[in-house]
Amino acid sequence: MQALKAIKKSERGSALLTALLVMTLAASAAMAMIVRQNFDIRRTEQMLTTDRIYQHTLGVETWAVLELLAARANLEEGVEPIDTLYDDWAQPLETTAVEEGYLGGEIIDLQGLFNLNNLVEIESWQQAGFGEEDITEPVDEEEQPVDEGAEAGEPLFVDDDALEALDRFSQLAIFTRLLMLVEPNLYEEDAFEIAVAVRNWLDPESGIDYIYENAFPPYLPGHRPMASVTELRMVAGMTPELFDALINYVTVLPPSLLAELGFEQGLEGEEGEQISSAVTPINVNTAPPLVLQALLGGISEEEAQDISLAPGEAGFQSREEFLEAINIEDEHKRLIEIGLADKIGVNSNHFLVRSEAGLDRQSLVLFSLLQRVDDGYVRVVWRSRGTL
Repeated sequence: MQALKAIKKSERGSALLTALLVMTLAASAAMAMIVRQNFDIRRTEQMLTTDRIYQHTLGVETWAVLELLAARANLEEGVEPIDTLYDDWAQPLETTAVEEGYLGGEIIDLQGLFNLNNLVEIESWQQAGFGEEDITEPVDEEEQPVDEGAEAGEPLFVDDDALEALDRFSQLAIFTRLLMLVEPNLYEEDAFEIAVAVRNWLDPESGIDYIYENAFPPYLPGHRPMASVTELRMVAGMTPELFDALINYVTVLPPSLLAELGFEQGLEGEEGEQISSAVTPINVNTAPPLVLQALLGGISEEEAQDISLAPGEAGFQSREEFLEAINIEDEHKRLIEIGLADKIGVNSNHFLVRSEAGLDRQSLVLFSLLQRVDDGYVRVVWRSRGTL
C-alpha cells in the first residue's frame, strides 16, 4: 500500500510539472505573439509615417514645379527668358510647421555650375553656328590675316594665335582653371591631368580601361555621361579633399540631345549612329563668382564678383550684354566671343530641388532634378532620397 501511494504521489507531481510546462510554453508563445504583433504595429506605423513624409517632400517638389512654371507664365512672345537669383523661384521655402511635423525646401539652378558632361563636346565652331565652310586655314598669312571685324556668320581665317585664343575657352581649359581655383596648391599640370582623366572617363573611345583594371579592386570607367556627381570620386587622380572642394561648383546634367531620346539610350541613337552631346551653357546670372572666374580666365576674384553684381536684380538680358560687361581686351576679340558663344546663357532649364520634411521623430531629404521644357511644362528627370 505504501508503495502504491508513493507511485500516485509521483504521478501527481509529474502531472503538475507537465501542466506548469504547458502553461510556460503557452505564456511564452503568447508573449512572442504579443511582441511580434507590437513589432508589426510599430513597423506599419513607421511605413505609414515614412510614406507621409515622402508625400510632404513631393509636395515641396510640386511647389518648385509651380514656381518654375510661374516664372515663364507671363513671358511675352519673342522675348528671351531671363533667370536670376532675384526671381521668386530662387527664394527658399522657409521651414513650415505642418501637423506633427515640418517641411521646407529650395531650388538650386544647376546651370549656374560647371556641367562635367560638357567635357565631351562638339567643336566650339559648330556650337557657335559656324560650319566647316566658315572656318578656313589661311593660304598665306600675309594675304589672309585674321579678320577681327568680321560680321557674325562670315568666314574667319584662323592662325595659330587665334586657335590658342579659342582653346583658352575650351571646356577642358575651363575645368582645369576651376580645379586650380578650388585647390590653390594644385599645379596646372596636375589640374590638367585630372581634367583629362574626367574627360576620358566620359569618352567611350578614350581607351583608358587598363588604368582602372589595374586598381584594387578593379573596376571600369563609365564611358558615358555621368549620372551622379558622386561618380567623380571614382576618377583617377581625384582625392576626397579635392572632391569636397569642388562639389559646390560642378554638376552633371543629361546632354540635351540625349535627354530628348531618353537618357537610357546612352551615346548612340536608335539606329546606332553616334550622337554628340549638346553643351549645356552656364547661366551667367546665377553662376557663383568662382565659376565665372574659371569661365573667363585671367580675372581676379574681385573682378569676377564685380561682373556678377554688375547687372543688379535685372540680370544680364543677353549674351551680348554679358560680353560687353566683361570688357574683353584682346586682339582676337571676335574669336574669343565665338569661343564663349556656346558656353554662356542668361536662362536655365535644369534645377535641383532639395525637399526636406520631418514627422514623428523621422526626417527625409529628397533631391529632384527638374527640367523645364520649352513646350511649357516641367518634368522630373530623377529623384534620390538622402543623397545625390
